[in-house]
Amino acid sequence: MSATYSANASSDRMDIDESMKASYAGYESEESDSSDEWPKPPKLPYDVSYVGKWAPPMRPRPEKKIWPTAERPITTRSELPPGWTDNEDDLFEDEIEEQIERCYERIAQNIYPDIFKRKLQSYQQQKEEKDLKMMQYPGLSWEAVKRIEQLKNIGRWLEKEGDRHTLIPIVIELIKQYKSKELDVHPGLVTYWSDGKRITEPRPYDRVECLELSREHNGHRAFWVEGLYIAVRFPGEEAAVWNFRFRHDTGCDMMTMFEDDIDNLANDHMARYGVNPTRPPLLGVKGAFLADGTTAWTYCRLMQVTMLDDDDNRMEQVDPWDVIEVQFLPGNSAQPGRSRLDGPWLRHKFYTATSPKGTPNVYIFDKQTGFGRFVPKLAADKRVAPAWQGAYPAVALPPAPPKMAPGMKKVIPAFVIPGGSGVAAPKVMPGGRKVQAGPNNTAS
Repeated sequence: MSATYSANASSDRMDIDESMKASYAGYESEESDSSDEWPKPPKLPYDVSYVGKWAPPMRPRPEKKIWPTAERPITTRSELPPGWTDNEDDLFEDEIEEQIERCYERIAQNIYPDIFKRKLQSYQQQKEEKDLKMMQYPGLSWEAVKRIEQLKNIGRWLEKEGDRHTLIPIVIELIKQYKSKELDVHPGLVTYWSDGKRITEPRPYDRVECLELSREHNGHRAFWVEGLYIAVRFPGEEAAVWNFRFRHDTGCDMMTMFEDDIDNLANDHMARYGVNPTRPPLLGVKGAFLADGTTAWTYCRLMQVTMLDDDDNRMEQVDPWDVIEVQFLPGNSAQPGRSRLDGPWLRHKFYTATSPKGTPNVYIFDKQTGFGRFVPKLAADKRVAPAWQGAYPAVALPPAPPKMAPGMKKVIPAFVIPGGSGVAAPKVMPGGRKVQAGPNNTAS
């Protein structure tokens, strides 16, 4: 799936401050925002800390799930209490001690106790690893210890990459200040760094403020925002623009581009105006956690993004430009299997819809109208699960058993056998309809 984001410059220049403060002129929201306003932070000078003076709103946690205690162990889904799940939504994954205590509680309730016994073993192992790390840094918070370990990994990665943005001095000083307790982790507060030195006390992250500091300190290099774990143009520029194609990825937590994209933007500006544009502000290094458990380190910068409609016009019902954080991978998207990812910006900015028609299209609206007119409809009996179309092996479960286990609902599985290899799909799915076999005995 892909969507085209653009940074086409408009005829009227829009500086970054105007872009950030642009109003929704002529636009009435169709949804009322009834959420209570959280008090805005006071305006304090850069050398004054916000710690103890202001904290950001915390997302309320879900309530703890209460389940009855079974007289004998429940091990089949048909006997489960309605709505039962083994997820503990009121706890964070890294609250290890609380998770261990919850596992003991769930085991005593006799509902799928083996699941929680396995979880308990995992959390107990994590606690041992945590205790060993904490012993190396006596007196520090667990959040600070985790950050020190991250920064050590970032430092090794920067050293391997050649540290072309001169960030290692900042990383070294960050580790030093965390160890000495000059710095600690305060959710919602960041510190700004330049050329190996801290230039502010902890304060709320503000993109306009970040850009101002970046301009003042030549922030396209040797600049860092500590505490920020979070078509395109360079912020503040009139014509450093380019149309890029992105893959719509609901699992990506930050827009992802390539370092060559920065060169394309800069070259476009140079070709039009004969001068080099200001490079986008550097925010530091961000860890991207991959599905295989490894971490990929990427540079993070501030960029501006907007959306074009089908006629290549900017969608004017919303702010024309948004300033967002973007992570940059080395190289470009021309290599096989590499795509720019849109991240959460699209979902937080627009209404989106998909259709089961079999296309990868994502339909984007700036108002909560038009879904019925533009999103294709498809009868229920015409909707099919997608089959893998690429050249890579697909994962398939073995054929379903001829009889369903007690309490199981009827499910029609899809079997995809790459290139005719593996276990052939059954002619008739158990409990389902006939399956039309495609080329090479691939069930579709």
